[in-house]
Amino acid sequence: MVELSVDEMSIVSRLPHDDFALLNIENWASIAEYIIKKIDNHLGLTRFLGAMMPEKRAPASYTVAYKFGEHQHYMAIAYHPLWPKIGVILNFSARAFDYYCEMSGYKPYEILQFLQNDYFDFRISKIDLACDFIDEAEINDVSSIYQGFIDNSLGIFKERIDKDGETNYSKINLSYQGIIKRDEVPTLYVGAMRSNARLKLYDKKREQEETNGSYLLKAKSSTSWIRGEITLRNTYSSQITEELLNTSTDNEFANIIASTFVQKFRLMYVDKGVVGDEHEFTSMLLGMITNNNFVLKSPSSRNYDLRKSILYLFKGSGVATTMYKISEIWGVDAVLHLFEAILEHLENYSPNDDCRYWLNFNLVKYRKNHPDFYAWFGENIATIIN
Repeated sequence: MVELSVDEMSIVSRLPHDDFALLNIENWASIAEYIIKKIDNHLGLTRFLGAMMPEKRAPASYTVAYKFGEHQHYMAIAYHPLWPKIGVILNFSARAFDYYCEMSGYKPYEILQFLQNDYFDFRISKIDLACDFIDEAEINDVSSIYQGFIDNSLGIFKERIDKDGETNYSKINLSYQGIIKRDEVPTLYVGAMRSNARLKLYDKKREQEETNGSYLLKAKSSTSWIRGEITLRNTYSSQITEELLNTSTDNEFANIIASTFVQKFRLMYVDKGVVGDEHEFTSMLLGMITNNNFVLKSPSSRNYDLRKSILYLFKGSGVATTMYKISEIWGVDAVLHLFEAILEHLENYSPNDDCRYWLNFNLVKYRKNHPDFYAWFGENIATIIN
């Protein structure tokens, strides 16, 4: 099995460029506090994680930090009162991000889309994309990949199409570092530490067992677990922000992750200086892109589809903006008339196959677990949108 996921993510929010130019430094602290409240409202941090409270450990370059709830994992939202240029940062550790996604039911691309607003700009400042090869016989150790770099039988290549339409591969000379333990290399880094894109390959099973990690049971239940992580910063993290904002399906999301691995770190065999086939690490990812043969990491089995659909109407679809425009032009009665037209349309509406399938699978479950719609709405929707 191969799982694709986002391991860590940090998001920086700033005032729009025109507003920033007019910013008075004395006002920045109150503006930053306002941005934090808006982020909380959009993402439901208080709702899903707990009450906001001071956090002693602020991210680097920031001084005023908060956390949500009392948890062992680290997350913080922070700003520097005298340095508005660095904005407000929302920083999740890997475990905190996993926990938030589990509690909210949101996927990484949905988190960014829920964050869209008219008050501040935002972008990902750092993101770790991950692919986990679990019980894959062809990718079950890191030492052999490290040895391939040592003896020049493996290399990182970039695909290029020449003017005649022919595919060529040019080698990218990247630094690499293996962390040696006894006679093995369980961890390999490719690329400079502070580069815009850096690859880490490591034995996740071994790491979890040695550290008694959060995924120890998963590690023990597998015979092998090799993880690849790409850390993206600066230009690349900004580019992936735009990609995720325009993502609407899990297929697209998975393709972004797999494609990024292949584009930035295409691992290929080399025979006597001549490039050969893709290494299994790359060929499996290429197969996932073309065949959609992937598994998105799913930390929770809860069904959040209906809640997400309703929240999207309020937060991301533009419905609220449209209703407000109609109300301002023609008054509230015009909005009510529009809703009546929608209800009339619903009486003759013919749902598609996806809708029918969802109802077949969930209708009885929802009626049994949530017989009172108003109670369900108050718990799952109203507390977030308000």
